[in-house]
Amino acid sequence: MSAVENTEPQTESSPPSIPDAAARANSNEVGVKDAVILKEEVPKVFGSAKLAEMVPPKEMKKLLPLAMMFFCVLFNYTILRNTKDVLVVTAPGSGAEVIPFLKTYVQLPGAIIFTIIYSKMCNSMSPSQVFYSTLAPFLGFYSLFAFAFYPLRNVIHPHATAAALVAKSKSFEIPPPQI
Repeated sequence: MSAVENTEPQTESSPPSIPDAAARANSNEVGVKDAVILKEEVPKVFGSAKLAEMVPPKEMKKLLPLAMMFFCVLFNYTILRNTKDVLVVTAPGSGAEVIPFLKTYVQLPGAIIFTIIYSKMCNSMSPSQVFYSTLAPFLGFYSLFAFAFYPLRNVIHPHATAAALVAKSKSFEIPPPQI
């Protein structure tokens, strides 16, 4: 007995109705004709019937833009992460040994401070104000870095001051212990 009663009489030549076939599909009594009918009812989305089964039609309008945004975020993150490491390692006077220092003493405290500020902003501002208030400093910093700090790195870097500090610190060296 199927879960949905069908009042129409069925003959051998006519296929079963869609509700009866769907009910029997749920009760594991699917015949070959029923499986063909159920398979034909599923529309294809982007060439995939399985994708159409997983994503409702109303949500399909959101899927493609969200997928594109996800791709762009991952692409930018990968490019920026690799570029950051290259810029740090190839900078004059530094090397790969600088990366753990930066991650421990710059990135970690910065992330903690940002989390505290962000949580306070979420408690006191609307979501759109939080978004723009968070986006503005990042956009400003990256613009300033791209158009001012990095092109003028030789002008604004204190080479003479750093060299004088290194020369002065050598006079304060502690002799190694004698064994």
